[in-house]
Amino acid sequence: AYENMAGKLVLLRRRARRWEEVQKMYKKTLEIRLNVFGEDHEVVAQAYEQMGRSLRWTNGKEDEEVRMLLGKAWEIRLKIVEHGRPDAADAYEKIAHSLRMEGKYEEAIEMYMKTLSVREKIFGQDHEDTVDAYERIADDLSDDYFWFKGNEEAVKLRRKVVELRLRTVGREHPDTARAYKKTADDLLRRALWKMEGSEDEAVEFYEKAIEINLHAPEVDAASIAKAYGEIAYILKTQGKYNEAFVILRKMIDFRLKTVHHESPVMANIYEEYADALLKVEGKEHEAVEISRKALRILLQERGFGNPLLWSSYERLGDCLRRVRGNEGEVVELYRKAAVSVSPIYESRIYTKLANSLELVDGKGDESLEIYRKALEILLKDKERFYPVGKSWNDDVKKVNNAIRRLEETPWKKPELICCKQWDKLIHNDPHAGDGFGKLDRIAEDKEIE
Repeated sequence: AYENMAGKLVLLRRRARRWEEVQKMYKKTLEIRLNVFGEDHEVVAQAYEQMGRSLRWTNGKEDEEVRMLLGKAWEIRLKIVEHGRPDAADAYEKIAHSLRMEGKYEEAIEMYMKTLSVREKIFGQDHEDTVDAYERIADDLSDDYFWFKGNEEAVKLRRKVVELRLRTVGREHPDTARAYKKTADDLLRRALWKMEGSEDEAVEFYEKAIEINLHAPEVDAASIAKAYGEIAYILKTQGKYNEAFVILRKMIDFRLKTVHHESPVMANIYEEYADALLKVEGKEHEAVEISRKALRILLQERGFGNPLLWSSYERLGDCLRRVRGNEGEVVELYRKAAVSVSPIYESRIYTKLANSLELVDGKGDESLEIYRKALEILLKDKERFYPVGKSWNDDVKKVNNAIRRLEETPWKKPELICCKQWDKLIHNDPHAGDGFGKLDRIAEDKEIE
């Protein structure tokens, strides 16, 4: 009870940074546990560790007293391990957790493996305690800050959990569905980090999780919708937009069972759906309508001046660019996006704005000015925002080419064949390649160089 109270006080005091009351509760916890269990027990080690961490928060540093308390917890756990006591598995797990927090990943993995070894000896591999430990350790190893070192082991453990769940509780059990989903999550993350091509296997595991959930006594619609969303994401990254569109439709159907169709959650899903529709031939107009609906919902929820709406303005602008005759609205949407865009995407929005201005009569000078601004941002952003593999050189080359093209074009002459007219000329001609000849003839007629 004292420990639980201290934990609640931690949450309440986090902003105020007043830890004295928390410290008192943890001290009381330690006193009672020492009286009940004696010095060398895991729950006593846990109390020492909590006191040490609490004191570190209070003082804002790791002083001598903090090191003493954390060291005491470490000593107790080492004694438990050395004597091979039944709670050795818990001690190994706590030691592994501490090593992981200190960044000693290889040592942490070794201790986690010892934890599993001890549990298998005591309980057997198919015991619920052992299977839960496999899953818990896999969760630890797949944490973000432990990702690069721990993910390979995490995926191995995930596969083991699936195997054990199938053997112990059967294929139709919710625990098995959860094991499939967590394995799929880790496989997807590996694929995103380009560690290996795991996308197809991730889809397979998500589909198994969905199938189990669909046949469960109580269908978990939210979990099914999330799994469909991940499958759709994988399909989009693979360029399979027709399939992604179908899967997203299923995701929407299940999500609507848990949230209102006009909620912000659904607005975000509608935007994903519009993205997929945009890549499917003949679905551009539907993409525009879905994107408009999403923006309307978000405007009602957040208000017109909300800075988080920039991506929604951008998305609707992207959809409208695919439908002819909306150049003016596209420009206004990109202008709104540019007002509050996150710095990491600023150059992208300015490039799109400049590009859309090219298609509006008389906006060539403004387009050139905004392209120059985009280039200036790109040159500043290389070190700050561009991760490895992102095409910074390609983006700079595109903007430079656009600037050169506009600088060489006599935009101020009223008889100029501007981009909008050229665009229409090409798209109205089934033989698009002949367009250059037509442009030459029109230019000759109007005495344009």
